Amino acid sequence: MDLKPYIQEINDLRPLEQRIYFKQNDWVDSKHKKEEISKELDFIVENYQNGISRNEIILYFAQKDNSLLIGFLMTMIWGHGFSEIGKVDNRGPWKVSKMFTNFEESKGILEKAKDNLKVNNLIGSHQSFDKMERCRVNYFSKYLYF
Repeated sequence: MDLKPYIQEINDLRPLEQRIYFKQNDWVDSKHKKEEISKELDFIVENYQNGISRNEIILYFAQKDNSLLIGFLMTMIWGHGFSEIGKVDNRGPWKVSKMFTNFEESKGILEKAKDNLKVNNLIGSHQSFDKMERCRVNYFSKYLYF
């Protein structure tokens, strides 16, 4: 396939800058919200009121004092968000609450995945998520991307 006719259109997409929006109240006032992640969700809603871009997630993870939990939650919110022309996915808060059914185990899974990434063990990172409820490849691959 010859992509030359589409190069300008592809370059104009600017995927790192595209904002993904989310219904803030669905995340902070949800009946599914886990108390253990309440402060982190409040932080995200307060600091990303105009949506989240890929670049903002990348920059967040690049900070020395970042919270692995906030970074993961940002990624999940971004993954359940919507664009200017998209449709709202209202299942996000419920799915994320299920991912944290066992909060300490879920935090350990995130740490294990991060440790595996540090030594370039992508398979180990992938396998780390085997026991995280409702967090399958279509979700954790977003996290591993960032």
